[in-house]
Amino acid sequence: MLRNFRKEMEDTRCEVAAAMAETVPSKEFRAAVILAVIHLGLVESKIHKTTNLEERRTRINEFNRVKNAIEKGIGLLQNNQPGRRLLPENQKKSLP
Repeated sequence: MLRNFRKEMEDTRCEVAAAMAETVPSKEFRAAVILAVIHLGLVESKIHKTTNLEERRTRINEFNRVKNAIEKGIGLLQNNQPGRRLLPENQKKSLP
């Protein structure tokens, strides 16, 4: 089955936009996520341009790594919404 990297990138970009609209992240976090989305687009472009299979594998691994990092950032944004409390079993204990 062929992956549609462009669609995955666009879906991720839309998820980031929705998460940014719902929350107010810090300037540094917002900038880092936006730069990661831009980087994801560049990697997606390189995947389509290359004909070398080894380079394509490397770029696909990079695409997956960056996409996972962005998704973790989106998850952090959604978990830290004001007024939203974590359930006790989801909270980490700071002291034993």
